[in-house]
Amino acid sequence: MKTYLFITDTDFKDRKLTGAHKRYLELLRGVSKNNKIILVSSEIPQIKDLANIIFYEIKKSKLKLPSHVCGMIELCSVLRKIKSKIRYDYAISFSASNTICYWACGFNNITTLLREDIIEYQKVLKVSSLRLKYFVFQEHLAVIASKKIIVQCKNDKNNLIVRNKKYCKDIKNKVFLQINNVNASWIKSEYREQHNTDNRIKILFVGEFSDDRKGHSILIPAVAKLMEEMENFILYVAGDGVQLEKYKNNFAEYHGIVFLGRVNNLQEYYSMCDFEVVPSLIDSCPNTVLEGLNAGIAVYGSNRGGIPDLLLEEKYLFEPNVDSLYLFLKDIIKNKRYRNDAINQIKRKKELSFNWCDKIQNIIEN
Repeated sequence: MKTYLFITDTDFKDRKLTGAHKRYLELLRGVSKNNKIILVSSEIPQIKDLANIIFYEIKKSKLKLPSHVCGMIELCSVLRKIKSKIRYDYAISFSASNTICYWACGFNNITTLLREDIIEYQKVLKVSSLRLKYFVFQEHLAVIASKKIIVQCKNDKNNLIVRNKKYCKDIKNKVFLQINNVNASWIKSEYREQHNTDNRIKILFVGEFSDDRKGHSILIPAVAKLMEEMENFILYVAGDGVQLEKYKNNFAEYHGIVFLGRVNNLQEYYSMCDFEVVPSLIDSCPNTVLEGLNAGIAVYGSNRGGIPDLLLEEKYLFEPNVDSLYLFLKDIIKNKRYRNDAINQIKRKKELSFNWCDKIQNIIEN
């Protein structure tokens, strides 16, 4: 039995869980079955039932600093206090900032699971050059501090190596690629039972409206343009965020675009819809693709990030701009391509069905 050290400055109690947070919990559960875990975090209600965990709680500080800076300070405070008290085999991090906390406090044998290409994400969001340099610097430090780095797609691996080979000569030996699985514990495994109530083709989009990264700024105008020509389809838009009201107001005249807001249980819409569109401007390994494949509907995505690693074939991919997506959707709807594509993608679903936790542990330990 090994001992794994996990840390996180994420608040799992009050915030919405992203794909990275769900993977964190997935790995905690998987590792805890046969190993001991030392966990440094604030309260995580989702794992109260787990055994083999020693918990050290992070106390929230009252410093008037940016939240991510406060998180690092709080984390380092606990790590310094417990360093002489604990023994561990592997130190696990899910972000560059957490890896830096380990390093600053003298911990070693660090495996960093980078769940996104933070530099490319920031570029898409068009952040200031100063902010971008800050994230680049963080990444350099995390790469140097890590014994192993696990990424989700070829794009992330190549970008990470290119950006850091000057600072870390052995980076190619440090970086491992492990794609995500379609049978994660939170993804329902029921086969699709379609229950369309009318003859219109139904399309699904799932994504946050916090910023433009998920591609709604491309999809919704493309769909609106297509609705000027044909009316035999409907788009369900699941997700919330600060931009949602703007889109609801700007496209209110298009009654075939249905804004659902935040949906806690998407199974109803996966079973109702004919295909899903994932138009992300950048995305390392989106759960929406995995959930769509698992539901048995056709999934189409932008030719960016790790989406090509998941869908593989070019006929399922499009360039992320309004005109390309408009023509792509027009062809799918006109020729009802989604029927055969859903059948053909069953093979990919089977290929992406495996024990993800076991594969991650194998990389860490071997």
